[in-house]
Amino acid sequence: MYNEKFDYMTGEDFEVFVSVVLEKIGYINTQLTKGSGDQGVDIIAEKDGVRYAIQCKRYSQPVGNKAVQEVLAGKNYYKCHVGAVITNNYFTQSAKELAKENGIILWDRDFLKAHAYIESSDDEENSDVVLQKKYSIRGNDTIFRLNKDNSIVVLSACNTLKMAVGIFCFMYLKLKEIPDSFDFRLTVGYENMFSNVERIKSEEKFIGRNEAGENVVGVPKWILDERDELLSIGEKELIFMEEEIESYLNEFLSRAGIVEKIEENKNHEEQRQKEKQLFLEEKTREKARLEALSEQRNLDLEMKKRNIQSVVNKSMSLTKKTLLWIVTVFCLLTSVGSFGVSTKEGAKNILTGIFFLLFAIISCPLITEKTQHIESLKLYYKFKIVIAVVLVVLWIILL
Repeated sequence: MYNEKFDYMTGEDFEVFVSVVLEKIGYINTQLTKGSGDQGVDIIAEKDGVRYAIQCKRYSQPVGNKAVQEVLAGKNYYKCHVGAVITNNYFTQSAKELAKENGIILWDRDFLKAHAYIESSDDEENSDVVLQKKYSIRGNDTIFRLNKDNSIVVLSACNTLKMAVGIFCFMYLKLKEIPDSFDFRLTVGYENMFSNVERIKSEEKFIGRNEAGENVVGVPKWILDERDELLSIGEKELIFMEEEIESYLNEFLSRAGIVEKIEENKNHEEQRQKEKQLFLEEKTREKARLEALSEQRNLDLEMKKRNIQSVVNKSMSLTKKTLLWIVTVFCLLTSVGSFGVSTKEGAKNILTGIFFLLFAIISCPLITEKTQHIESLKLYYKFKIVIAVVLVVLWIILL
């Protein structure tokens, strides 16, 4: 939707408006041709010794071939070097092709928007503008604007290519230092070229127009090519330019109350960082506490396991000792009984009594407890089970 101020001008007012814009971006000897019989040329202007024949088209639809053909004829009529068409709209593809073939410059809506507001006065009323100031940066008019949505707009029309590149690069770096809570748009124009960068919700987008009048996405080549050439201006000149840009931007931000907002945002950010740090520290302490609790639970569980195992071991030991005592008593009674009847049954009972007596000695827990630490009996205890098995086998064989 077209709602810029030049969209509502009359044709004559639009021509006057364009002539003033051209003067502000470095054109001289600007003059309007007579209304009728103008041969397709509305403005004649000069720059760097080159005469331009310019046709103005305030249209509600894209401009076609006819305007290009008219200014091509008018250029020769007024003995101008270059022909150009400027419009508040855009050009058809066929018009672009015809202009390119005949060396006609096309300035469309984007070019006009990049330079038009240089004419705005400091106190111009605009429902969306909170504050607007105009400064001259090294002789190049630049508008600073703060909108109601807290977005910052900087528009600059430059007299030379180097100044355009310098202002764009330095201004962009300074605007990037403003917190992301403030959106910004920077547009710098030189002749029919311009470069634009816009930051919305922390995302940046570059667009522009090159020397051939073609719109491009990204940083235009003329900015990239001339950026390194800035050094040819001289180190001192570069410092002056950067300091002047920073000074004007800071003055505008201060007038707009943004410096206080930036400081307030900075304080809020510092407070947020402190709260975040406290939260992280509390989270770390809570994590350490949970890890300590988990470790304590594991220790308690391990202790419980050990206690249970100890009870089981004691129970098994007691059961084992009880069984051994039963075996010992049984063997001892059998041995005594065998000896008691030995006179009647003969040598077999004596042998049985001896074997059961040995079994009683081997299985007796009390004897084992008293003698298992004796150095000379270590070998016996090592092969105790084997000895018991051998005795059983011998007893069976002898019987």
